[in-house]
Amino acid sequence: MPVIREFFCKLNNCNVYGFQLWTRRFNTSVLNATPKKTIEEKLGIPRRPKRPPTSFMIFASERRPALIQQNPDKKPSALIKMISEEWKILDESKKKELQERFKKDWVKYLQDSKNYDESLSPGEKERIKIEKEEAKILQAKRTLKKKRAELGCPKKPGSSYMYFMQTKLKERHGESFVEFQQKVRKQWEDLPSSEKKKFEEMYKKDLEEYREKMAEWNKQMLAMGNRDVVRSL
Repeated sequence: MPVIREFFCKLNNCNVYGFQLWTRRFNTSVLNATPKKTIEEKLGIPRRPKRPPTSFMIFASERRPALIQQNPDKKPSALIKMISEEWKILDESKKKELQERFKKDWVKYLQDSKNYDESLSPGEKERIKIEKEEAKILQAKRTLKKKRAELGCPKKPGSSYMYFMQTKLKERHGESFVEFQQKVRKQWEDLPSSEKKKFEEMYKKDLEEYREKMAEWNKQMLAMGNRDVVRSL
């Protein structure tokens, strides 16, 4: 675990997920980025009450504006480190005051969450449950895709149409990609079968090479114990 993340987790009594969550909030505030919609908001349901910031998070939020002003060129990760160092030497009475604020906010959060859950209809609860399950599946797929890429998984070639489109890229002049794609799709549909054959052969050749590389890569992954990344051919 990186030093900053490990130190943050110890200070803030949280796990890696807690660190990632706070870092996202910190970066969103620093960069004035638009926060992502919650699952409830995506479904058109009022959002769930937010968890209150911990004592360390409150301190960080209060210190952040001044540190940004004093260190405009510092990256968010460097600012987090600076705040963590300040927290270590913060007066215990101030820490206690922040901890009391958190406890008070936490009690309110628990009550607000209870009221929120009771306000949801059975249908809304079911929709939220399904959406969360789908989000977990999607995240698992993304994680697996990233792991495969890091382990050098061979890339599957595009279709014969994709090979044709690549030859047309130099003809794109100022038009949007959607317009360009529509034009090329029409050209492909009008292309005689005899001319399409060249691109189909290119695809078949690359597909065979891909399958050979994939079979070898799968063997390597099994030998390394990475059974979860093995792909079917």
